[in-house]
Amino acid sequence: MVAIATDQEKVEKRLEKISSYKMPVVHAQAILMLAQGHSQTKVAEALGVHANTIWRWMQKNEFAELVAHSRSVMFEGMLNYVNDHSVEVVQVLFSIANAPPARRVSERDKVAAASKLIDIQFRGKQLELEAVIEDMQLQIQQLTQEIKELREGGTQQQTIEAKAIETTPIYD
Repeated sequence: MVAIATDQEKVEKRLEKISSYKMPVVHAQAILMLAQGHSQTKVAEALGVHANTIWRWMQKNEFAELVAHSRSVMFEGMLNYVNDHSVEVVQVLFSIANAPPARRVSERDKVAAASKLIDIQFRGKQLELEAVIEDMQLQIQQLTQEIKELREGGTQQQTIEAKAIETTPIYD
């Protein structure tokens, strides 16, 4: 877990640097907690603010981008750690799952080891998909903001283009 802690420290240092740019410390703390996967409600409780406050902060592109960036740094650190040690973990689990009768490993332990191997694989895929979904949500949020800005201050042609973008289906 040293690699994870190191990457978390990197995120904390980055947030400290960011906080020097006139960001309140409470924002930096919220970013770190959200990046670690805590819910907005838990973050609000821990920081002594209302849950709606956290929600409003997340609506701001810069804040949401910092959360996403911090989460990706942490995620990358965890993946690196798992990748660095995955061979050993899989070997141990595989040896348990395929233990000969002489090792006296129960069938229950063999099934549990095999199940854990499958869980590890699925969890990795789930984390990858969550990262992709989060990136897509951020892109949608940014596009929505751009459309809003075009509607409010754009020319008639830009307003028409904004409406066209807004009505264009994202998925085929």
